[in-house]
Amino acid sequence: MKMILKFLLTLMILINLNCITQNIILKEKIGNINEPTLILTNHFIFWGLWQNKKIDLVEECLGENPIRIKEKYTFFNIFSSLITMGIYNPRTSEIWCEKGNL
Repeated sequence: MKMILKFLLTLMILINLNCITQNIILKEKIGNINEPTLILTNHFIFWGLWQNKKIDLVEECLGENPIRIKEKYTFFNIFSSLITMGIYNPRTSEIWCEKGNL
């Protein structure tokens, strides 16, 4: 039993150590925007199988144009996934919106 638990824990750690970041650049930045306008946490269960999450960028940016979207796993996301062995699997989405002063 201990061997199976060690194997499962090692497998979960190896799966979550991959570089898990997606960047989508919709428009080249006109100004210098370092911080995201909005940070959302999406909640998935069972590794996100059979689930999807749609984000309406225009609605989230309050009618302004989105510039960049980044989907990633933070330390908290990976830790939560490891503790629950994938039953709860959150992801963080960062959205950069165009400002009126750009």
